[in-house]
Amino acid sequence: MKNSIGNNGLLAHLSPSLLVIALYELIAIGIYLNASHPTKSNESELFGYLFIWIFSQAIGSFLLGILSDRYCRRKMLIISLSWGAAFLPIIYFLTKSNFVLLMFGLGFSPSPIARASLVDNFPSESKLKLMCLTFVAQFIPWVFYMWIALIPKLALFWLSFICLLTVLALSLFWFRDRRDKNLRHSHGTIETSIHRHAKRRVSCILLALIFAQIIFFLTDSYFENISSSSGFYSALGIGSLLGTGLALFYRKTPHVSIITITYGLGFLLSIMPLISVLFLNIAEVNIKFQIMVFSNLGGFYLPFIYDIILSNFSRSSRGTACGIVDLVISFSSLVGMTLTIYLHPKEIQLVLITTVLFLIATVVQKIGESNEIPPPSSS
Repeated sequence: MKNSIGNNGLLAHLSPSLLVIALYELIAIGIYLNASHPTKSNESELFGYLFIWIFSQAIGSFLLGILSDRYCRRKMLIISLSWGAAFLPIIYFLTKSNFVLLMFGLGFSPSPIARASLVDNFPSESKLKLMCLTFVAQFIPWVFYMWIALIPKLALFWLSFICLLTVLALSLFWFRDRRDKNLRHSHGTIETSIHRHAKRRVSCILLALIFAQIIFFLTDSYFENISSSSGFYSALGIGSLLGTGLALFYRKTPHVSIITITYGLGFLLSIMPLISVLFLNIAEVNIKFQIMVFSNLGGFYLPFIYDIILSNFSRSSRGTACGIVDLVISFSSLVGMTLTIYLHPKEIQLVLITTVLFLIATVVQKIGESNEIPPPSSS
């Protein structure tokens, strides 16, 4: 099949994009480890450091997605990787510089470009399938978190830096985006970003995603405060990877209702422990198990989110679409982390919060689902 994943363009179009996403996650893990191991005395300092990193990623992903639509995906990707290569050494040796971290994150946010390019280069393939592949690349580094955490700081820097330079070189030689050529022929003309009939649906999907993702980051931040087990983060990576693997088996045209059902399942899995504690005299909630389940759900529904959002944006605005989803996820991370720091919820309070948030996400997603529009196209 022309432009399918099985053709001779695999190396030139598929591998660089997936490597970029995996590389970004490896570096993100390094940034996290570089700032971790908090004590009571430096908890606020750690919070500020991670807040700046996530904030810069949110803005950087959004801006780079837009710029890759406006100009050239290949050029913007090379600029982002080069930016990362210039700032990464400074980050590792000036760990207290929040300004440097901010600048690093604003320029090194290549994932939206990589995801958009895959859809550009394989128009005959299912967008859901392509997004699942990107999440496989994203979660694999987290599967190995417990081993990465054992690497000395200097060795991890050199590993990340060498991988970054390698991916940069591979991108220079192999990364191409079909849309870049089309954009030159159209003299930079950009279509309207979002289809007119889809604005309300997209708004509801993104709003529901905020509530759903807050749950994951809230519970993740909670566990971080009560345990230093690096194996737990590897388990989350495996759980997310398995969820994405299940999404890969989905063969029909994805309907937005599958996201609603997934949020509803999350609500059921949250409310049952809550009922057990409040009314059935069961005193314990296995919060670790709950978080594992949420990672499965997240790995499953996130590719569908990207697929639906991409399907409701114009072909020339795919970078913007991916950047917006990344922005929403990063914003959710900030909210979840902030709630954990300032509320310090107990286990039962955490279960109550997740139950309410999943319920809100389900209702909002259902409202978006009720706005009938044509089914997602494969283009």
